[in-house]
Amino acid sequence: MIANSLYETLRQTEIQHGDRPAIRFIEAMDQPSPSLEWDYRSFMNRIRGGANLFRRCGVEEAATVALLVPNTPYAQVALFAAEIAGRALPVNPLLSDDHIVSLLAAAGAKVLVMAEDPMRAESLRARLQELRHIFTLEDGPANFADAVAQMSAGALDFSPTLDPSTVVAAFHTGGTTGSPKLALHTQTNQLAVARAIAPGIDLRPTDVLVNALPLFHVAGPMCFALTAMVAGACQLLCTAAGARHPDFIGKHWTMLENQRVTMLGGVPTTIGALVPTIPDNPPPRLRRVITGGAMLPTAVETAFVERLGLTPVIIYGMTECAGLLALRGINDMSEPGWTGKAIPGMEIRIVGRADDVAGTRLPPLETGHVVARGCTVGPGYSDPGQNEAAFTADGWLITGDLGMMDEQGNLQLTGRAKDLIIRSGHNVDPTLIEEAAIRFPGVAAAAAVGAPDAYAGELPVLFVVPEEHAGGIDPDALIASIRMHVERPAVPKWVEIVDVMPLTAVGKIYKPALVARAAERVLTQALAANKLPCHIAVEVTEQKGVSHAIFRARDEDQVAIGDLMAPFALAYTIIQRP
Repeated sequence: MIANSLYETLRQTEIQHGDRPAIRFIEAMDQPSPSLEWDYRSFMNRIRGGANLFRRCGVEEAATVALLVPNTPYAQVALFAAEIAGRALPVNPLLSDDHIVSLLAAAGAKVLVMAEDPMRAESLRARLQELRHIFTLEDGPANFADAVAQMSAGALDFSPTLDPSTVVAAFHTGGTTGSPKLALHTQTNQLAVARAIAPGIDLRPTDVLVNALPLFHVAGPMCFALTAMVAGACQLLCTAAGARHPDFIGKHWTMLENQRVTMLGGVPTTIGALVPTIPDNPPPRLRRVITGGAMLPTAVETAFVERLGLTPVIIYGMTECAGLLALRGINDMSEPGWTGKAIPGMEIRIVGRADDVAGTRLPPLETGHVVARGCTVGPGYSDPGQNEAAFTADGWLITGDLGMMDEQGNLQLTGRAKDLIIRSGHNVDPTLIEEAAIRFPGVAAAAAVGAPDAYAGELPVLFVVPEEHAGGIDPDALIASIRMHVERPAVPKWVEIVDVMPLTAVGKIYKPALVARAAERVLTQALAANKLPCHIAVEVTEQKGVSHAIFRARDEDQVAIGDLMAPFALAYTIIQRP
C-alpha cells in the first residue's frame, strides 16, 4: 500500500530496509572510509527524536523550523523532523543577516537550527521576536544532537498529519530582502518527486548516491535525499562544503572509488568541470550520472557518453514544483539536448503567451513558453500576492523557460525567457551561442549575455573560461567558429576571456553579474568614443539582478552624460566628483 504522508513513507522504508545504510558522511574527499554511517533504523530514530523535540519546543502543524545549516547528517535529521512536526525552512547560510531575518520573519520561524556562530545566533534572536529556541550542530549547551538524544526515538509522541495536502516546507526562491518569496511544498508534491525519480534512474537499495548539493537548493533535499530514502538507497554526503569544497573536483574520482559510489550527480557546471578530469580507468561501480538545474551543454553530455558510456539522466524542475516537472530517465530518448517527458501526474504545454495557455498552445517543434501543472506543483507562495506573476488563474505554473516538444511529448529547453537577447527586435537564444562556443578547443565554460547597444538595443557578447593548461584562446578564431553554427544576429560582438564565472551558491552561472560587466565595458568605450572629459568614470553594478550605471563626474558634465545614456535602456546615477 502506497503511503500518502511523509512519515508513513519513511516508516515503510525503515521497515523494509532498517539494517541497510541510509547515510554516510566524509570529512575529506580522499579519505578511504566514511567518518559516519547510519542505517535506516538509526536515521529514523534520530528523525523521530528531532520531531518530538520540535513539538516540545512548540512547533505544531504550520509552525516553522528554520535551518541555517550545511548538508550534513544531523542537518537532514533536522529537515525531515521539521517536516513531520511542522514546516521546514532551509536557508542559505551565506545570505546576509538582514536577508535571513526577513526570511525567518516571513515564515514566522519558532525554532532555528544552525551551525555554531554565537554572534550571529544572538543577533538573530534579538531581531526575531517569534524565535523561541536556537540549536547548533556543534558541541555546546544547545547542541541539536544531544537534545535529540534526550527524546524518545522508537515512536512519535504525537500523531503526525496524514493529509497529503498539508504544507510541510517553504523554500526561498528569489524576491528581495524586504519582500522575500517562499515557495510552499505539500507532502504530495515532495513524494511525487521522489517516486518519479527513483524508478526513472533505476535507484536500488544497493546504490550509493552522491548528494553534494546544499539543503536550501530544492534538488539536494528532494531530488537526492528524499529520493534515496524512498528507494532505500544510501546517500553519500561529501564534507560540509559539498560541491563547494576545494577538492571536490580534483579528488572526485578518488572519492567515487573509495566510497564505492554507483551514482554521481550535480548541477551542469559541476558536471562540466568533471569532464577534463575523467580518468582512463573510471570507477567500475559507477552506473549513473544525474544532473539538472540548468541546461547541460551538448559537449559535456557527449563527453560522458563517449568516455564513460553513461548517458546523463536529466532532471528538469524548479523550486515551485519541489524540483521536478520532467525527467529524461534511463528508458527515455537519449538524444543530447532533450530534457525528457513530463512525469506521471504532470502536464506540460508549450504556448505562445504564458498568460493565455488555452488560446496560444503551439504545435510540436515550435518554440514557446513552457507551462506546467500537476502533482509536483506547489500551492504557491507564502504571500498569496506573489502568485499572480508565476501562476495562471487555472493553475498553470509559468516556468519562465522557453522550449519545444516533439510529437511524443519529449521536451527540449532552448533558454530562459528573461535571458533572451533582443537584437533589433530579433530574439537571440544565448544557449545556442554557448553550445557553439563549448565545442571550440580549450573552452571549459561559456556564457552569452546581452550588452547594451545604442542602435540595436542589445548585442550578444560572450564570456568564456579556458580549460586548465589550454594554452590560451583566440577570441577572433572563437567568433569565427561560432559563426559557422548560429544565425547571423546571434554571432557575439566580442569575447572576453575570464578566469572564473560568477556563480550562485549552488554553482549556477550568475548571468546578471556578467550583464553588468558587459555594460561597464560598453559605457567605458562610449565615454572614450564621445571624447568626454577623462575625469568621468563609470562603474556598472548589479542590484537584485538589474544593472545600474554609476558615473562619477562634475556638475557641468550632467548634460553630456544624459546625452550619452539616452539611447541605452539602462538606469544610471551621477555621483558628484570634485
